[in-house]
Amino acid sequence: MMGKMRTIPIRSLLGRRRGSFTLAELIVTIVIISILMGITWGAILRVRQQGRVAKTKATIAKINQIIMERYDSYRTRRVPIDTRGLPPLVAARFRLWAIRCIMAWEMPDRLSDVTWPANNPSNLTPADENLPISLTLSLPNGQQVTRSMTRTALARRYFRRFLQGMPSGQHSPAELLYLIVTEGTPGSRELFAENEIADTDGDGYFEFVDGWGHPIYFIRCPVAFPDSDIQLPPTATAEEKAADHDPFDPLRVDPGAWRVVPLIYSAGPDGFYGLDLQGQLGYFANWDTWYTFPVGAPADDPNNPDDYLGCHQDNIHNHRAETMP
Repeated sequence: MMGKMRTIPIRSLLGRRRGSFTLAELIVTIVIISILMGITWGAILRVRQQGRVAKTKATIAKINQIIMERYDSYRTRRVPIDTRGLPPLVAARFRLWAIRCIMAWEMPDRLSDVTWPANNPSNLTPADENLPISLTLSLPNGQQVTRSMTRTALARRYFRRFLQGMPSGQHSPAELLYLIVTEGTPGSRELFAENEIADTDGDGYFEFVDGWGHPIYFIRCPVAFPDSDIQLPPTATAEEKAADHDPFDPLRVDPGAWRVVPLIYSAGPDGFYGLDLQGQLGYFANWDTWYTFPVGAPADDPNNPDDYLGCHQDNIHNHRAETMP
C-alpha cells in the first residue's frame, strides 16, 4: 500500500520573498549613483569649459585680424610731415617718429595715448585736440630742423569720444580695444555676437569679453611679454633682435628696436591675468593697476604665489598660433 505523497509548497523551496534592501545594499547603490553622477557632471563641466575656451579663441582671432590689418597698414602709411630736402637718415628718423606717434594715437592702450600731448588730462577741453607735437633733429652740418604734427582724423574721433569720461581717469585697455575695433574699423561691430561684448564695470563704455565674461585686454607694444610664439622674448640676444628688426624702421635709424606684435589676451579659465607688470616685466612698471589685478581680487599680492605671479600659463592670447587667423 502506497503511502500518501507529501507535497512541499514552491514558496518554501525558494525561500521567503524579501521585502526590502539591507542598509549595506542601499549604501553601495548610493555610492555607485554618486560616482556615476560625478563622472557625468565632470564631463559636462569639461565640455562647458572647452566651449568657453573655444569661444574665447574665436573672439580673439576676430579681434586679432582687425588689429593686425591696422597694424600692418602703418608700413606704407603716409605721414603728415614734410621730409623733402632732408638727408635720407634724418628723413627716416622723422618718419619713424611720426609713425610711432600715429600708432599711439590710433591704437591707444592707455588713456594718456588718447589725451597726449595734453599736459593735464584732467582738465581737457575740445581745443586740446589741436595741440601739436614736435621733434627737433640735427642735420650733418649741425643745423637744427624741427617738424610738427597734430592728431589724425581718427585720433580726433577717439579724443571726442572719450572727452566726457576723461576726468574720471578710468578707461581700461579693454575699453580702448573696443574703441579701436568698432570706431577705427567701421562695420566691424557686426562681426561680434552680443555675448562677446559687455560693460563689465558699468561705466557706459563697452569691452570685448571672453567665455567667462572677463574683459579681453590689449597691449600695443608688449616688448617684455615672455610667452610668445611669434615675437622674440625680452631675453633675446642683440644679434637675434638685429635679425628681426622693427619692420617700420627699414633704414635702421633706431638700431635697438626689434619687431613686436600687439598683444590681445584673456585671463583664461582661472580668471587671473597673471602678468607681473610691476616686477617681472619692468617695461610695464608705470602702467595702471588693472593689469595686475586678478578678476575679483581687491589687490595684487607679490608675497602670495597663488595670487598672480606666474599665473599666465593658461591665458588665451593672439601670440599663440592657435588663435592666429
